[in-house]
Amino acid sequence: MGNAPLTLGKIIFVNQAKGVGGGATLDAEGHYAVSEKIPVGEYKVYFVDAMKPGSDDPSILVPTPVKEKYKAADTSGLTFEIKNDENIADFNLEQ
Repeated sequence: MGNAPLTLGKIIFVNQAKGVGGGATLDAEGHYAVSEKIPVGEYKVYFVDAMKPGSDDPSILVPTPVKEKYKAADTSGLTFEIKNDENIADFNLEQ
């Protein structure tokens, strides 16, 4: 957030009309890579809690430190268009 990268949580891309999407866990530097192929189109973007780093227990989640509005597709206000070529999506979030 601001100039500091978000390093906890997962980023989610969802196209509700098509019923498709994907996501990835943020790393310690705020980077992520979506491994599944996401079809071309316009996506809403939001963030969710993720497993505690280094844990293999999916019940131990670490809260993503973002405003509540960024935790739902319909309230985040974030969108991204997936294209056929390489896609790089960076977002500046309000603190």
